[in-house]
Amino acid sequence: MLKRLYNLIHKKYKKYRCCNGFTLVEVLIAMFLIALMAVGLIQGTTIAINTIGKNKEKTRAIAVANEKIELLKAMNYEEIEMTAENPGWEMAYPELSKTGYNIYYYSTWADDEENSYKQIMVSVINSNMSVPVEVVTRIYPTLGSAPEAEPGYPAPTDLDFDDSGYGANREIRLSWIAPDTERVIDRYNIYRDGGLIGSAFTEMYIDSPGDDNEYIFYITAVYDDDTESDPSNSVTTSAEPYYVPPQNLTIDNYIGSGSNREVLLSWSTPDTPYTVIEHRVYRDGSFIESTDNEFYQDLIGNGNFTYYVTIYYEGGMESDPSNSVTTEPELTYPPTQNLSYTITGTNNQRWVHLLWEPPDSSLTIIEYRVYRDGGYRTNTTVTNFEERIRRNNYTYYITVLYEGGIESDPSNSITTE
Repeated sequence: MLKRLYNLIHKKYKKYRCCNGFTLVEVLIAMFLIALMAVGLIQGTTIAINTIGKNKEKTRAIAVANEKIELLKAMNYEEIEMTAENPGWEMAYPELSKTGYNIYYYSTWADDEENSYKQIMVSVINSNMSVPVEVVTRIYPTLGSAPEAEPGYPAPTDLDFDDSGYGANREIRLSWIAPDTERVIDRYNIYRDGGLIGSAFTEMYIDSPGDDNEYIFYITAVYDDDTESDPSNSVTTSAEPYYVPPQNLTIDNYIGSGSNREVLLSWSTPDTPYTVIEHRVYRDGSFIESTDNEFYQDLIGNGNFTYYVTIYYEGGMESDPSNSVTTEPELTYPPTQNLSYTITGTNNQRWVHLLWEPPDSSLTIIEYRVYRDGGYRTNTTVTNFEERIRRNNYTYYITVLYEGGIESDPSNSITTE
């Protein structure tokens, strides 16, 4: 339509157009068209802003209604008054909602002997809303006394749990079976000891209470019209006290050698909610010492032993053993054995012939070293050596050079005649 209007005016005033540029009429037409488009854009933006604002108001109202529902559920059943506007808010439960909303409560009460409950509808509206938000819930006097589920809103079934860990690391895994219904389930509400602790969108929830207390859980289904089902069956969890043993027992080092050799053990104390009195050290299954430290040094000499450590907790409870560690034999570097000699020749042509046996060791031998009268003479990789001597009374001994550059003690010594 705007295009047709433009063409009509353009045709009518075409004769007034100059050879170059735009006429004043064309400029006015362009400005008129831009103004029309701007008005449409402003109107569209205004409608979008109003829609967003209404949605925000509705979202806030839903949050306010759910807030009131949670306060109701946290109250003692008997404290919820059955009046239209005051279900007991003055009783130590302060208002938590923002101002600007009108909140109404509509209550019904079903008393069917063992299966009594109170159904509360919370209605929230403010001056910017044309229709109130309404959320409905049922409150039961005691766990397990819920009536039969309202047709079309069945509860979850077969609630079960797996309780693992301890203290701050405790996890309670809840699982259940979805209700047999064609209705759309928006979420599941999880209750611990009658109070709402969270929601789940699948048939599984992990709770981390942070302690080892006993808890009662049950689940409800919240349908897409905000109707909450009856509770599922309830389960009671009770973590067994677990007195954790020491962690990561290791042999840090060996100190000394021979009969003075010592082993240095260390470990770490676990994260536990219980009071640790002492650590107990066991050697070859027998208690040998208690300590307040996370290390222990024991004299083992030439022996080899197996160790583990326990924790003695307040109340007289001793933990299971830690991992065990076993010491290794002392690493020795034995010399050669049975060094002997023979002499051949006479006068200036005398020769000494040395012969020895290799050491009893599985370590890698690099070479044998020959010493004469305490001074280094030569090295060899075989177990014999000979040289010409000019006099008597030379004293010889042999050492072994092992891999890593470690030289053994001297062998037995021999003196030529």
